[in-house]
Amino acid sequence: MPAARTIKTNTTSKAGRNASKDASTKEPKEKRAPSAYNIFVKEQMPLWKAAHPTAPHSEAMKGIGEIWAKHADNPNKGQPRKERKPKATKAMKSNKTSSPAAGSSSTALSSDL
Repeated sequence: MPAARTIKTNTTSKAGRNASKDASTKEPKEKRAPSAYNIFVKEQMPLWKAAHPTAPHSEAMKGIGEIWAKHADNPNKGQPRKERKPKATKAMKSNKTSSPAAGSSSTALSSDL
């Protein structure tokens, strides 16, 4: 019969470790002022929803975005859209995480012969 294994557990939780950091000593961060786009969306959303009561929220955001692209308050009006980088695929991510040391171990063995 195999011997019973004992598992070491950490007796202090994350909350216990962070308890020494008193939350009351941190100063509250000042909220950032809303951008022109945020203000525009806040104004336009009720109007757009009233005109399209059954449309989903994502469609509303898309429609308001199209209006914003032509609006006078838009600081980027008339400029071409910025190009986005393509999203990394799972294959690309796995290539980045593979360790280069794995390939070097076989060369180390062959040099010992």
